[in-house]
Amino acid sequence: MSVGGKVIETIDIENRVWINTQENSSESCAIFVERTSQSLCISEGDSVWWQGSYAYWTPKNRQGKRVGPVEVRLKRIGFSGVSRKTAVLQKNNHEQKTI
Repeated sequence: MSVGGKVIETIDIENRVWINTQENSSESCAIFVERTSQSLCISEGDSVWWQGSYAYWTPKNRQGKRVGPVEVRLKRIGFSGVSRKTAVLQKNNHEQKTI
């Protein structure tokens, strides 16, 4: 299982952001990070990797070149391997509570 790579999808959920990454043609792997002004800026094509309690984000432009700071440190929540289904269920549960 990878510990990061190119961001292929994100989902904003109440107090966290789900980030799904893929390295080369390997399986994807996802994590939750704390929802902050920085983590809300993570987008497809950026790089994210993680170790221990932190993830490190490097913004990239459309050509895949680094823009902005290298390795912005973000607080990781939980473990690696969070499925998209889990993230969507959490998002839906939060949205139902706010209705």
